[in-house]
Amino acid sequence: MRVAIVSFLNDKQKLLELKEFLKDHKIVRRNPQLVVCYGGDGTLLSAEEKFPGVKKLFFYKTCRKFKFYENYKDYFKLDVFLNGKKMFCCLNDVNVHYNLPRALRFSVEVNHFDWGKGLIGDGVIVSTPFGANGYYRTIVNSGFTKGIGIAFNNVIRKKFHKVVDENSKILITIDRETGILGCDSCDRVYKLKKGDRVLIRKSKERTSIARRE
Repeated sequence: MRVAIVSFLNDKQKLLELKEFLKDHKIVRRNPQLVVCYGGDGTLLSAEEKFPGVKKLFFYKTCRKFKFYENYKDYFKLDVFLNGKKMFCCLNDVNVHYNLPRALRFSVEVNHFDWGKGLIGDGVIVSTPFGANGYYRTIVNSGFTKGIGIAFNNVIRKKFHKVVDENSKILITIDRETGILGCDSCDRVYKLKKGDRVLIRKSKERTSIARRE
């Protein structure tokens, strides 16, 4: 099998053990059939960005023994459009965030229904079930296993967080000030200004991951 390794750790002994574990497979840098990730959640997200849709076998950095596992789980991803142009396909979450020094003013629609107009705050997180235990949980204090989660980040006017059907379309409009648009652990971010529209919806792309903590 053609296998790619993604790891940013400096533990040479463990990396040697990982290569020994994979000795019967061909280690490649392109077109793998399987991607083995060793590290933290950011490593896994980076691997998905580099090799989208390819099966991932994920070993957390505290893992003591490498072993093949077949507990693969299928996850959907989110397509993210800025003013009609596709910018990201994310596995974890989408972050619309304010720029210092002024809070962001924005509005949110779900399937063309208003979910918040003229909101003022740090921004909004839109998460998949895969990302529900990350940034989303730090805001909401809970996760979810189905649908798409919308978490309002430190908004002035009380607004309830929401989990919507996974086939929903979420539109975020910038009303005033400037912000940034980011996704997962991607280094690319995009500037947002008044009038910009961010559309988020379920992607046709999916990925399959087996985890070993």
